[in-house]
Order: sequence, then structure tokens, then C-alpha cells
Amino acid sequence: ALCVYLGRVGTVPLSRDMVPDNIYNLSNDVIAVSDMIKKDKSVEQPRVVADFQMQMELRCYDATLIWGIGRTPYELATKGDWYAEGRYEKDMSIVRMVCNGFQEDADYVRNALEKRKVDYVVTYSDFGLNAYLEEIGYAVIGKSATRTIYGKQQ
Repeated sequence: ALCVYLGRVGTVPLSRDMVPDNIYNLSNDVIAVSDMIKKDKSVEQPRVVADFQMQMELRCYDATLIWGIGRTPYELATKGDWYAEGRYEKDMSIVRMVCNGFQEDADYVRNALEKRKVDYVVTYSDFGLNAYLEEIGYAVIGKSATRTIYGKQQ
């Protein structure tokens, strides 16, 4: 049997959403945040906290940036357990701040950040956490298109 296919062969046009912003295939926001931290850092491997996606991509782009908290607290939040008690209780206060903009007791969150030796906090600018994080001891070092980067004050 002979099978003949008669049809049009062509390409599917790519939408702008499918074309990467840069050769790293990361958002330009990630690169901007990383570059600002790189210019400001006073230690070789600073500890950074951000929402899970940003934190993963920052680490992919610049391996000198260390996760301020581990993966488990983010996984708990993804499962809806935003208020896990016990071992991850302090980490969850950080996750709630960077992912949702929550402003919990400043002393408690300061203690959580100090426990993890966090050098930089990255949040969505829309959260408006400048005054809150300044109270905790972190000042704005820069802004990208959607994020604000806070550095620990010495």
C-alpha cells in the first residue's frame, strides 16, 4: 500500500511570550536583582531570601548566592500549610513575608532572619515593605522592574 500525504509544511510563528528575554532564558528581573546584590555584597557568598521562583532562578544565575532558608518551608506553603509549627515555624514567617508581604511581629521576624544569617531580602515592590524591613534592620539597596532588594545594615 502506498500512502501519500499532501499538505502544507511550514513553521509555527513564535509569540513574544515564547522568546526568552536573554541568553540565560531567565527573566531580566532575576539578572537585575543578582547584579544589584553582586555590586553591594560584602561577603563572597551572601544568603538571600526571596519567593521560591526568584530564589531558584537567582541561584541558577549566580551560584555564589546561597538560599537563606531551605526548600521545605516553601513546599509547606505550596501545600497550604502557611503556619507550620515546630522546626520550620520561624522560616515560615520569612516565607509569609517574601511571598505574601505579611508584616508580622518585627522582633520575631528579625530573630528568624538573624538565625538564618540572611544578608538580603527580595520582595515584590507592590508589598510596600520598606518601613517594615527598615525597622527589622534591612535597607533598600535597589529596585528591579517588580522587586525591591533589601540589604542587612551593619
